[in-house]
Amino acid sequence: MKQTFEEFLVNTFTEEAEVKLSDKLFDVKFEIWLQKTDLDLFIAYVEKWHAERMLVITNEVINK
Repeated sequence: MKQTFEEFLVNTFTEEAEVKLSDKLFDVKFEIWLQKTDLDLFIAYVEKWHAERMLVITNEVINK
């Protein structure tokens, strides 16, 4: 599955904040969460997403 970074952030937010996508205020809560996220934590999210993407790509290449 090719997950975009935005999808990764949404999934991370829903897990950490225990918010459902169906929440009427989801967009507002997500935006506030993004604004409050420390830069070091945001970089860690980027690194985690990148590592997961590299695993997916590697598995795709190996399984061809």
